[in-house]
This record gives sequence, C-alpha cells and structure tokens, in this order.
Amino acid sequence: MNLLLTVQTLAVWMFDGGGVLTAAAVVGLGVLLLAWALRPAPVTSGTESRSPLSRRDRARRTMFVRQRDPDAAGRSRPRAPSAGPAPA
Repeated sequence: MNLLLTVQTLAVWMFDGGGVLTAAAVVGLGVLLLAWALRPAPVTSGTESRSPLSRRDRARRTMFVRQRDPDAAGRSRPRAPSAGPAPA
C-alpha cells in the first residue's frame, strides 16, 4: 500500500509540472533514508567500551570540581563591587 502511494505520488509530480528532477530527488532521498535505516549497528559490549582511568587522569578531570560550587564548605563568598567608581 505504501509503495503504491509512493509510485502514484511520483507519477503525479512527473506529469503535473513537478518534473523528473523532483521525482528523482525524492526517490534518491528515499533510497538514502532506507539505506541509513538498514545499516548494521556497531557491536560493542558494555564493559569494553570504557577504558579504565588512571589516578592521574581522574585527578585531571576532577581538578576544578571545587570551583564549580561557590557555596561549598570552606570557600569564602565573593565580594560585591563597591558603589564608588572603579579604579583606573
């Protein structure tokens, strides 16, 4: 049914002023979408996709976590700018 509707739509476009170029573009797009939908999915296992991090790599990734939370314990609150003119 879907194929029949597609063929009918292409026939109407070709003979009703849409042109062969439009029909070819629609068919090409349909072929590309079908090829994309039917492509094989990559096979990966859950444990092998991650590499274990060394302590150094983990430390680099978490180096600035302390600065993400300005309200963390031990951090002073930033001071507001003064009401006077800024020094040059």
